Amino acid sequence: KKKVPAATSTTPTPTPTLGEPKKVSMPTQPKTATLSPKIQLPKEASPEAQQ
Repeated sequence: KKKVPAATSTTPTPTPTLGEPKKVSMPTQPKTATLSPKIQLPKEASPEAQQ
């Protein structure tokens, strides 16, 4: 019985830890990719308009 609660307490600990970084990484990547092209497009248009 002691082994059961020990495994249970160990399982939930790594589960939320791995889930949090994964969820943060997922939204961070798409957000960065979305902002990157948006920032690059205006930057490219700026030098062209200045020239």
